[in-house]
Amino acid sequence: YEIVLQRSVNAERLASFQWVVVPQGMEFYEGIPDALAAFVQQGGHLLLEGRVQDERLRALAGILEEQQESEYLTASYLRVENETLQQAANLVELVPLSGRGYYTRFSEGCLPVASLVPPFAPPEGVGSPPERAILPQVQHRWPMIVQRNNMLTLTFSFHELIEKFGIPSHYRLLDALLTGQRPVRLQGPAGLQLSIFHKENHYLIHVVNGIGERPLQGVAAVSGVVLTLALKEPVERAVDLFTQRELPVCKQIGKLVIELPPLASWQVYDICVKEG
Repeated sequence: YEIVLQRSVNAERLASFQWVVVPQGMEFYEGIPDALAAFVQQGGHLLLEGRVQDERLRALAGILEEQQESEYLTASYLRVENETLQQAANLVELVPLSGRGYYTRFSEGCLPVASLVPPFAPPEGVGSPPERAILPQVQHRWPMIVQRNNMLTLTFSFHELIEKFGIPSHYRLLDALLTGQRPVRLQGPAGLQLSIFHKENHYLIHVVNGIGERPLQGVAAVSGVVLTLALKEPVERAVDLFTQRELPVCKQIGKLVIELPPLASWQVYDICVKEG
């Protein structure tokens, strides 16, 4: 990533980025909203955080009315509405939320990604710690993360939430929002760590078993982990580098699916594809 000063912003500068993130509370120099709008119209992705005051950006994001600041939200949650996003980020349905947000109404065609689950009762009404979010309704009517085309609007300050708490589900949610469907994905218990390296016609995939409380005192093997890799090229072979055993693969349209053997601590897999 890169921090870009407003005086350096122009169409050519923005064109080198896939995403531009506008943090909450930013006051724009003249011409910046126009440059951001042009960036979006040319296919760039824009993330807006908190209250959006510029009229042109509000129209692009589908914001209908003036946003109303919320009370300080304690023991609240984001309910992730997008099941595909949940799986991509390896998330549970509820992600902890704290701080102030902005109640916002959006136009038709906007896709709610996450909605607000407020606390069942205020902290002063239930003692300490406050009661967890257990509302009977499926979701609250206020969206907190909304997608419209290639724009995301977060009606709260995600960077402040991460700075204050920074729990793993916050990072995974943000990563999934910005990356969407990854070229490689693991289905398995939370705590698995994955890295991928690509050179010529080989994909090296490292999987680390980090499941458990920290510091790890011991590692229990985990089974039933499924690796999905998006590929256009036909696959020649898939090999466990440590044991040199070939892996059974299931080839589907545009992707490769492998059920990995039981994972102890760390394994490396070599996926070799046919050269174009």
